[in-house]
Amino acid sequence: KEKYDDLPNMTFTGYVPDIVAAYCGADVFFFPSRAENQGIPLLEAAACQLPIVCRDLPTYDWIKNDVHCLEGKLDKDFPALLRKVVEDKAGRARLVAAASENVQAHSIDKVIDKIEKIYREAIKKNYNEKNSN
Repeated sequence: KEKYDDLPNMTFTGYVPDIVAAYCGADVFFFPSRAENQGIPLLEAAACQLPIVCRDLPTYDWIKNDVHCLEGKLDKDFPALLRKVVEDKAGRARLVAAASENVQAHSIDKVIDKIEKIYREAIKKNYNEKNSN
């Protein structure tokens, strides 16, 4: 972090109590993380209608490069991707619209039935295991 403290166009915020306000104050969501388990920040950024530039990770199988976001494999890829998303207004609007639509598939209304089914199956399995002994 200290290496980049003097950059006028970048802020390292630390903890932010109002995450929606933080997202909505940004122009681009840049997330070059090297390891994630799902990428909740990407869902949040998409819900806030931010264009997303992120690392190409297998765990992001629910988003597609150049459809919902711009993905880079190497650190050297990111400057060009960031320039592209800032300068190409039509492309940025297309990414935001697709990501915003895609994030709806992850809303609680869409996943609650799946979650309930998983819990019911786990309870049933646990009950059967206890009663089969």
